[in-house]
Amino acid sequence: MLIAGIVAEYNPFHKGHGALLQYCRERGASHVVAVMSGNFVQRGEPALLSKHARAEMAVRNGVDLVIELPVYWALSGAENFALGAVSLLAAAGCQRLCFGSECGDASLLQEAAAALLQQDFITETRERLKTGLSFAAARNQVWAERFGGPLAGLLQAPNNILGVEYCKALIRLGTAMQPCSMRRAGPGHHDRAPLAGIASGTLLRRMITANENWENYLSAESGMIVHREISLLHAPAAAGRIENAILAALRKMSPAGFSRLPDISEGLENRLYQAAQAAVSLNGFYRLVKSKRYALSRIRRLAMCAFLGIEAQAPFTLPPYLRVLAMNPQGAALLRAVKLRGELPILTRAAQASQLSPAARALWLQEQQSCNLYNLCLPQPLPCGTDLTQKLFYLPKIQP
Repeated sequence: MLIAGIVAEYNPFHKGHGALLQYCRERGASHVVAVMSGNFVQRGEPALLSKHARAEMAVRNGVDLVIELPVYWALSGAENFALGAVSLLAAAGCQRLCFGSECGDASLLQEAAAALLQQDFITETRERLKTGLSFAAARNQVWAERFGGPLAGLLQAPNNILGVEYCKALIRLGTAMQPCSMRRAGPGHHDRAPLAGIASGTLLRRMITANENWENYLSAESGMIVHREISLLHAPAAAGRIENAILAALRKMSPAGFSRLPDISEGLENRLYQAAQAAVSLNGFYRLVKSKRYALSRIRRLAMCAFLGIEAQAPFTLPPYLRVLAMNPQGAALLRAVKLRGELPILTRAAQASQLSPAARALWLQEQQSCNLYNLCLPQPLPCGTDLTQKLFYLPKIQP
């Protein structure tokens, strides 16, 4: 077995994702495992389609095994997001970590990751934060002063930044998994126009939500699932449907409550509290909190964590179980090998969660609560408990 791992949201699975999967296969991967965010994604929003629909989409497009990234890590900043996801790929036995980046040079990203983990770099970045800069701006400032040549502009590109976080996670976990990076082609992640027949995830979500001409930018398998979920009124999910519920959760919180959210720096809890008391819309709340120091994506994650009841004091620093969402026969064979190693409990049925440790079960229950609230984001809301009754998707025939 040569097992390649991918970290993804597949929101939805588009042609760019297909290109990375092909890249894995062309470099000898016999098995491809994807760790995928669940019903909420890192930008602090509900996923366009449910995790079960997106996991099916991935397997129908050629992924062998899809593992869920629990909501605590899915709604984390890039560093914790990467650490949680890479730890699950390591537990699944992956030998390669494959991802796209603007530079396409894994060795360069590894070099950058090692530099960022040096204590003097960390200390200097923290000092710059005291001047009011955001973390990204402070880090980039220190970086620019220390590095030239190929490394100079590395941290200016979003997928390079995430690739560096993956490499940092590999170092911190001490895993033998090797990074392998494909140079990204086509539009950037947030580009609002197609390029070379590929549409960005941001553009696709807008087109699907507006019922515009999106079919040409998805594979037949992905398009079939999107049409099915829309016809069932299970998609597209939208945060706007729960806006007042989020605002209500924010208004009920005290500064002390805000201080317990993940990724809170000193003083931010007061800014969040004041904004929650004044805002009459989510966008208004974001505008009141956003500043040179606090990025919009971070504020969105904090608002969603407040709504979902996610606090910083998680019982684990890494995900404590492998929850399987979808697989094919190749994935099933791989799963048997993972079970033999016994690194983490494996959940293929909801009933197996009763066998988890009390702390791991608390995270599982948090996942169920977030799924119940996600169901309110759908065109036709669903009752609680759907994640407990949904079986993993199994595709009997391996896709070519």
